[in-house]
Amino acid sequence: MSTSASFAERFRSQRTDRIRVDEHEVLSLVEFRVSNPLIVELAVEERRDDHQVFVISCSDDDVIGLDTASVLGGEARIDIDCADVVELHVLPPVGGTTLRLWNAWDLVGVEQAWTGNSGIIAEELETPENARARMRFWCSDGLGDPSFDDLVMVMTTAELDSSVATERREAHVLALASTALGSDEEE
Repeated sequence: MSTSASFAERFRSQRTDRIRVDEHEVLSLVEFRVSNPLIVELAVEERRDDHQVFVISCSDDDVIGLDTASVLGGEARIDIDCADVVELHVLPPVGGTTLRLWNAWDLVGVEQAWTGNSGIIAEELETPENARARMRFWCSDGLGDPSFDDLVMVMTTAELDSSVATERREAHVLALASTALGSDEEE
């Protein structure tokens, strides 16, 4: 796949998050709407080297639970190891949220994204029973010519059981309260 202008230059000049490259639609990031508590499973199928990172972002009022920790708003960064499977719990506020996902890479201790030939090709897959959706992401880091096998991962989403969602929200509220109390004691 050869291109004269980099993907980043084309995304900027066309003021878009998607461009056509040969027969593929290339995305700068993947976005989808979440209305109900959701389980997001990310499974790495292929990784070219060990500097790949996958970022999941939501707005300030949302909660992303990564393993046993919760992230309120902002971004959850997932350092990808080949054959790793990561499960996240997304707890959107009333009215829902937009979840954003993109690939990044660590270059000498500095995280890079949306530069050079960074992009994602999203492939819809057959949805397994009890799942909401399943997609494969073919990611090109921004280094050199485009190569959509720098990171290949599958995302499967499913509804999160309401009792688990309630338990995760309560744990998150307790963690926030504990943090607030700890910072009050320091003052």
